[in-house]
Amino acid sequence: MLPTVFHRNIRGALSVIFLAISLISAGRAQAQVSGATLTGTVTDASGATIPQAQIVITNVSTGVTRNVTTDSAGFYTAPNLLPGTYEVRVTATGFSTQVRLRSRRKRPQWS
Repeated sequence: MLPTVFHRNIRGALSVIFLAISLISAGRAQAQVSGATLTGTVTDASGATIPQAQIVITNVSTGVTRNVTTDSAGFYTAPNLLPGTYEVRVTATGFSTQVRLRSRRKRPQWS
C-alpha cells in the first residue's frame, strides 16, 4: 500500500495531466474546421431589412447548395462553406430575385 501523501500527489498529478490533455485535444479539434461562414443582411433599396427572404448558396464547381432564411432583422448565416466560388441567390415576396457570385480563396495551411 502507498503512503497517503504519495497517493494524493499521484492523484493530483494525474488530474493535472488529464486536464492538460483535454485542453490540448479541444484546441486541436477546433483547429480542424476548414469552412468559412457567409453572413449578411438583406435590405431593399431604401435600406429597410427584409425578413423571411430565401437565400440559396450554390457552390459553382460542385453544385452543392445551402438554403437559409433571413430572420426578423433580415440577417442570415451559412456556416462551414468550403473554399470555392458560390452563386448567392436571394428571393423574397414582392421583390425581384437577386443573384451574385462570391469567391472564397483557400487560406494557406500553417504547420
